Amino acid sequence: MGVVTLRLNESVSGFVELLSRDRDKSRSEIVRELLTKAVGEEKVRFWLEKYRKRQVTLRRVAKELNLPLWSVLEIVGENQSYEWSDLHEDLKRFGG
Repeated sequence: MGVVTLRLNESVSGFVELLSRDRDKSRSEIVRELLTKAVGEEKVRFWLEKYRKRQVTLRRVAKELNLPLWSVLEIVGENQSYEWSDLHEDLKRFGG
């Protein structure tokens, strides 16, 4: 596990402290949980943008997100339009 030292503004620091007391966890645990969630969300956005720009295939997105292809199709559908022509193109790329 890597170590990172950071400074938080008072608003963020105060909220971390509030969560720490409310959840009976250390501030470090709370920051790790929040950062892990944010990184996960950003990772999805990052790979969806790569897919939208046609820089990667859906298979690559699924691999990078460690998800089954059908789950990635659901995420794509929730975040951007996915047309029949897109499916046809993806199937060609997959060899189907």
